[in-house]
Amino acid sequence: MDDLARLDELEGLFAHAWDALMLVCLLDDGNMRYRQLGDAMQRRASRRVPDPRINSSISKLTNAGLIQTVTGQDGSKVHTLTDQGRRKAEKIRWTFAALDHYTLVAQVP
Repeated sequence: MDDLARLDELEGLFAHAWDALMLVCLLDDGNMRYRQLGDAMQRRASRRVPDPRINSSISKLTNAGLIQTVTGQDGSKVHTLTDQGRRKAEKIRWTFAALDHYTLVAQVP
């Protein structure tokens, strides 16, 4: 993969920050109900995520085949990553770790 292809992939990973955040929340915290997902996103964003933003991300990520909604044993809807969504979330998580590492290295005198 050449550098331009890598940059195109990065752009795709972060084109919609809320969508990327939702994927990472599902990767880190596992399957979640709507409210749990909103709470997890809020913790990571350090601000309240409006319901329309959560609904939009769920819809876009479902249509893209990255998440799915299943009915739990108690009848509640639970959001979960698909295999494709897990791969994308892992790339996002890895990119976060690389940025954190770079920041730490850059701070060393």
